[in-house]
Amino acid sequence: MLNIASVNMPKIKPETKVLIIKNLKSKFPAEVADIFNVSKRQVERIRKRYQETGDVHDRPRSGRPHKTTARDDSLLVRLSKASSMSTASQIQEEWTPATPV
Repeated sequence: MLNIASVNMPKIKPETKVLIIKNLKSKFPAEVADIFNVSKRQVERIRKRYQETGDVHDRPRSGRPHKTTARDDSLLVRLSKASSMSTASQIQEEWTPATPV
C-alpha cells in the first residue's frame, strides 16, 4: 500500500537530520520544523530514532538481496554505455560476473 504522505515529502538527508538534532537542544520541535521546512512529526521521529540508536541514519530495510556486487553493477554500466546499441542479451553474453549467481 502506498502512503500518500511519503510521496509528497522529500527524503531528509542525514546531514540535515544531524542539524535538526543539534537545533533541538535549544529550540522546540515546532520551531525546528519551521526552520528546516519539514513536519513536526518528522522532527519527532528523527529525535526518537536518535535517542533509541544514537544515530540519524535510516535503518536497514528487509528485502531481496542484490544478485550483483557494486563492482558488477559498474561493469554493466560501462558495457552498456560502450555499446549503446547492444541489447541486454548481447551484453549478458559479454559479461562474466565476478561472483557466481
